[in-house]
Amino acid sequence: MKTHSKIWNYICYAGLSKEEFVSVKDRVSRSNWRMLFLGENIFLIAMIISAMIRPIKVPLHYLTSFYSYFYSKEFLYFSLGIACFFLMLLTLLAKGKAGLTKLLVYLFCLLLYIYAIWTTLQNPSSQATTIMVFLVLLPTIFVIAPWKQLLTSLFLVVFFNYLALEFKTANSIDADAWNSVFFGAVGVISGFYFDHVMLVGWLDAEKSKFLSENDLLTGIRNRNYYQQEINTLLKEAEESVTFVFCDVNGLHETNNKFGHEAGDRMLIALASELADSFGQDMSFRFGGDEFLAIALDEPLDQVQEKCDRLLLNLQKQGYHVSLGIKQEKTDHLNVGQLLYQADKVMRKSKEEFYKKAENDRRAR
Repeated sequence: MKTHSKIWNYICYAGLSKEEFVSVKDRVSRSNWRMLFLGENIFLIAMIISAMIRPIKVPLHYLTSFYSYFYSKEFLYFSLGIACFFLMLLTLLAKGKAGLTKLLVYLFCLLLYIYAIWTTLQNPSSQATTIMVFLVLLPTIFVIAPWKQLLTSLFLVVFFNYLALEFKTANSIDADAWNSVFFGAVGVISGFYFDHVMLVGWLDAEKSKFLSENDLLTGIRNRNYYQQEINTLLKEAEESVTFVFCDVNGLHETNNKFGHEAGDRMLIALASELADSFGQDMSFRFGGDEFLAIALDEPLDQVQEKCDRLLLNLQKQGYHVSLGIKQEKTDHLNVGQLLYQADKVMRKSKEEFYKKAENDRRAR
């Protein structure tokens, strides 16, 4: 990979390629949603406590002077708490929606920065602490593209220093300026590092999951996926479930005569036909030359038509496959028994194929 491409990937995707980043986008969204909801809960509780603690101590003062409460910091805490509460409601609605979750993350960060800047300006003679904490903390909590983190931190540092020049005393301006630049840089670097570590971990998990659920040669699902997900897949059936068990005829002979690559082409051809006819998630390689396809709520004659087309397409390529088709109603479905019966029919078909092939050989 060229140097400029590597730099581009680091800036945009925290060191991953675009394709790798896209493959883990769902995990990014789920992680951001969880951290967003947790952060909103913590911030809301903190605002409620902050808004109530002084009025509880001196209730008569606030009862007699709403004006003073309206312009007090307790009123700001109350307002931020209300805003956070509505963000929480939107966050609950945003579960599973990547675009809305991303927007709410930005709004929540904005809410925190408003709080941090306001508390800083309330103490013009003291060095800022809250905003420095947020400059470091927030980039490490949410997974955001490094260039967006960089631009956000740069804008906040510039905006904060502008407000500091306008409202803070001279003895705290210099320290705040240097601290904001330093902690902003630390936040961006830390955010990139944590994002990279998390993304690489998720990518490895996605690769491991793919390898455990898919057959690498044919590209369809494997037996492990079938065993894990069969009950979930069959829940969608309302009336019937049909199993089509397949076995490639002559694979061993093809491997011996033409090599394993020729045998692999046979397996790939069958898998491709099954996926086209029954769908990627309903086609499975059970191992070796055995395959299974599942049809839900399809009439048996319709499944038979699919299988006839499949056999014809394979015959045109010079391949022969034995099939076993069995259907059961969902009200008395036994998956293990249905699989056994389909396999039994397939083996009978296979025996007939080889018997016919032997008779043809002797006739010649």
